[in-house]
Amino acid sequence: MIKKIYGNLYVVAGLWAAFLGYGFYLFNYSIYPHLKVLSKGMDLPEEIFGATWDYQTVFVDELAKSGVAQYATFQWLDFVNALLLGIVLSATICLILSKLEAAKAFYAVAAVPLLTSIADFIENGIMIANLGNFPDLDKGLSGWFMTFTQIKLILGSLSFLILLICIVALAVTVISKRLGK
Repeated sequence: MIKKIYGNLYVVAGLWAAFLGYGFYLFNYSIYPHLKVLSKGMDLPEEIFGATWDYQTVFVDELAKSGVAQYATFQWLDFVNALLLGIVLSATICLILSKLEAAKAFYAVAAVPLLTSIADFIENGIMIANLGNFPDLDKGLSGWFMTFTQIKLILGSLSFLILLICIVALAVTVISKRLGK
């Protein structure tokens, strides 16, 4: 069933349109640009591999009380972005695998982007919980936040690598078929 849904070019194109549209809104017109201004241009802690406890506290302190509420709202909005990213990458990988007529076992790699989304969900939930402690962030929660940020970034990188490998394999297959004719 998933192969039939994800293997449809129109479904995948629609997912990409939804993901890119939402991401464009979220990072250009939503709370994100305001957070960047309030934090004096600092990257959000979830954007940095290995962000430290000190970085998190400095970032949150820069936001002050009104900015912390906006940061929590951004985390809620990021749940949708994480879900869309995981689904669109997974769907694209499945679509390419279906075009390659790959064995069913290869479809397991399409789970990696979904695992990325799960790590992002957990990361967002931890930050929302920790922002409730403002101005005194819980160091334990911050540690878990940093752990899930690293997991998310590693799995996200792996997801894009898998996608790139699938695209190259499809390109090689198409070119080989055309040259063979």
